[in-house]
Amino acid sequence: MREYHQSHQDYLSKSALRANIGQKRKKIESSIALIKSERICKDLLDHIFPQRNNVKNIALYSPVNGEVNIKCIDYELRRLNKHIFYPKIVSNTMKFVETKSISDLAPGSFGIEEPMSSKFVDSPSIDIFIVPALAIDSLGHRLGYGKGFYDKELQNIPADRIYSTIFDFQFLNYPFGESHDIKINKVFTERRFLRIN
Repeated sequence: MREYHQSHQDYLSKSALRANIGQKRKKIESSIALIKSERICKDLLDHIFPQRNNVKNIALYSPVNGEVNIKCIDYELRRLNKHIFYPKIVSNTMKFVETKSISDLAPGSFGIEEPMSSKFVDSPSIDIFIVPALAIDSLGHRLGYGKGFYDKELQNIPADRIYSTIFDFQFLNYPFGESHDIKINKVFTERRFLRIN
């Protein structure tokens, strides 16, 4: 008899996973999602600082579609005088731009808030990337929305510099990734911290 996780992987394609998890995430009440998000943010900040005070440059994301809200991370990092970067989509590619405050963001590609400036930086100069995900598998592969922006931009970034914040049900205990999917090193959920790669 085949194990459950193998058959589960066989019949849930990436598009089906996107739809399934996206629906589950939308069903979380906003007040509950905010409480869970704050817990995730606290755990991530406790992990990074003060043990890693050498970290100066951090890339964040603007939450959409019920993603973990990490705006409190932005606030705390600025209080610590860190340099904060956000992604911007230009000519179908992702670039990163430093922001001086959250007010530097405005709705851009796909309705996601992104920097208004176009003063791009080289991704290797960023110490830690905190990226969103629809799901992360047991090997650390990230499932995004299918456009491949993060996969292309971070393909040469060491995995130990890529973190993700997700709700616990978005971590799937079986592999679904492909070779071009970036791998996440550290995963933070409201229930646990996972070091994968």
